[in-house]
Amino acid sequence: MRAKRSFDIVLSGVGLIVSSPLWGLIAVLIKLEDDGPVFYGQERSGLHGVPFQVRKFRSMIPDAEAQVGAVQATEDDPRVTRVGR
Repeated sequence: MRAKRSFDIVLSGVGLIVSSPLWGLIAVLIKLEDDGPVFYGQERSGLHGVPFQVRKFRSMIPDAEAQVGAVQATEDDPRVTRVGR
């Protein structure tokens, strides 16, 4: 069991290191597009209903849900940024 956990930790660490240049590029592209925030925060419900915060790269304009509320994105949705597509 410990060997599996160690393997998981090492593999996920390698994955983070290898993918970090891509994360940096995505962050720069989002910032250059409209100078808004790079990340979007959202509260989710976890184990036993305990809430936790999720951070994601922003793929829509800032405050996309402010005017229309929470609506599923559609094809050609004007709220989606070029980087988000």
